[in-house]
Amino acid sequence: MYYIILSIFQSCRAMLGLAAVPSITQLIGFLFLPESPRWLVRHGKHEQAKQVLMKMVGEEDAISEYSKIQHAEEEQKILLEHESKGRQSSKT
Repeated sequence: MYYIILSIFQSCRAMLGLAAVPSITQLIGFLFLPESPRWLVRHGKHEQAKQVLMKMVGEEDAISEYSKIQHAEEEQKILLEHESKGRQSSKT
C-alpha cells in the first residue's frame, strides 16, 4: 500500500514539474524582448523606438510605422485631456 501511494505522489510531482517547463521557458524569453515601440514613444524614448522598429520591419517601413505610432499617441493624449476636462467641469 505504501508503494502505491509513493508511486502516485512521485508521478504527480513529475507532472507538475513538466507543467512548469513552458512557463519557465516563456519567462526566460521575456527577459530578451525589447520594449514595444509604442511604450517607448509614450515614455519619450523616440530614438530607441525607431531602432526597435527598424529591427522589426526594416528601415523603410520603420519611418511610416513610427509616424503612425506618434499620431496615435497624440490622439490618445488629446482624448485623455478632453475626458479629464469633462470630468472636472461636471464636478463643479
